[in-house]
Amino acid sequence: MTGFLVRRRRGAHELGAREADLARRAASALLAADDRIREAAEEADFAEAELGAEATGRLRAALDTARRVLIDAFRLQRLNGEATPSSTQLTSARNARIIRACDWIEQTLDAETAALAQHVARARGTEMPETPVFMDAEPTKGAEETHQKDAAPGLTYVHLQLRERIEIADRRLEVARDLVATRSGRPGAEASARLALAEHLRADITLCLGGASDASERVATIVVIEPARRERLAAMAERVAELTDEAVELM
Repeated sequence: MTGFLVRRRRGAHELGAREADLARRAASALLAADDRIREAAEEADFAEAELGAEATGRLRAALDTARRVLIDAFRLQRLNGEATPSSTQLTSARNARIIRACDWIEQTLDAETAALAQHVARARGTEMPETPVFMDAEPTKGAEETHQKDAAPGLTYVHLQLRERIEIADRRLEVARDLVATRSGRPGAEASARLALAEHLRADITLCLGGASDASERVATIVVIEPARRERLAAMAERVAELTDEAVELM
């Protein structure tokens, strides 16, 4: 009996430590996301002063959505502060959602500021390289021949770009789903319609990729031999992200 009680106390202590760690991570994520929004806003201001408002339209839209997501994340933290000791499971779930939302903010703003940096570099005539080098400095002869035979210059970058667009769309959908799950009431009709359309388009992307099990391989094939479908998939993924952002704004 004594051993059982000791194990029970140890289990409760470990659970409490995990919950405390999750709460600390959520608080740190909120601060980091808030800082990232301020940094991205400053980058947008500098770019707009140099190139005009049109150049920063995408980043401004992403910032608007990021601020709304951050406000909702702070709302979840406030609810955790009001929670009773018996609601630890709900508190942990909220902290996990806060972390995911803040990760989405940072990843989205990183992607948009990187795209803006490319735009600024092109305008200055100092375009940044678009084809990252992932091969070893001294590749084997066979690997080099295979690379030259199977991939045109820049295809590695295009492959990564397409995958990134799909991953961004997925992250935004995940945040939107979390917002729906944590709100007390159902989202409005317009928000629900946009989110439903985004989900439908995402399902179409999966069908185009031949199913989730071989999605990565299918993306590589499409990039190399199916440029028309590649462009269609990229546009679909971008539309999923746009619809999801619109749904979040309307919630």
